[in-house]
Amino acid sequence: ALCLNRFRSGVIRKPVDVLIMEGTMLNREDSRVKTEFDVWNDIQKVLDKHKYAFALCSSTDADRLSSLFQANKNASVKGQRLFIVDEYQNEVLTILRSHLGTNGRCLHNFKGEIMVYNPRSWYHSGLLEQMKKRGFMMLVRHSDKFDSWITEIMDQLDDCALIYSQFGGYINPRHSAYKHSLAEYVYDREWKVYDEGLHTSGHADRQALTS
Repeated sequence: ALCLNRFRSGVIRKPVDVLIMEGTMLNREDSRVKTEFDVWNDIQKVLDKHKYAFALCSSTDADRLSSLFQANKNASVKGQRLFIVDEYQNEVLTILRSHLGTNGRCLHNFKGEIMVYNPRSWYHSGLLEQMKKRGFMMLVRHSDKFDSWITEIMDQLDDCALIYSQFGGYINPRHSAYKHSLAEYVYDREWKVYDEGLHTSGHADRQALTS
């Protein structure tokens, strides 16, 4: 629902006949759901404590990508922290920038520097020194590629944090959606894990469905 009018004018060119969605919140109408702005503020509090941070989230969640980007830009020394992605995530952000722009005052404002991580040259290109000096947030996924990248980076840095910004059931062994390999990925490292309150449902509530 964030910046919906802008989305309609910038992305949707024709009338919509059918809306297909993952799910709704109609069975949880009594519960309070955190807003994306709440998530943004909570992520920024984590970044105020940690100079070096990784974020595990969906690479196609526009709201969450923007919350992470904005929090990183405004945390600690404003405008100094690096925002680091891989080539795929950069393609997604390029698409979002082309449709949503970089000058808006709403959540979806991707104005600022985005760096693409290259494991073949990061050490010799000076990126490592910039990461140490300026601090950073790096978006990661649960994959062997990122596993090796994280290991390589953490060998050079201390006091790193992980922001887990996905459904909590995936890493809760008592939940039916539990994923053992993902839980190992999250907890079997020497980083401070923030795994509560940094995610919110993207499912539509009644107000969004009727608006």
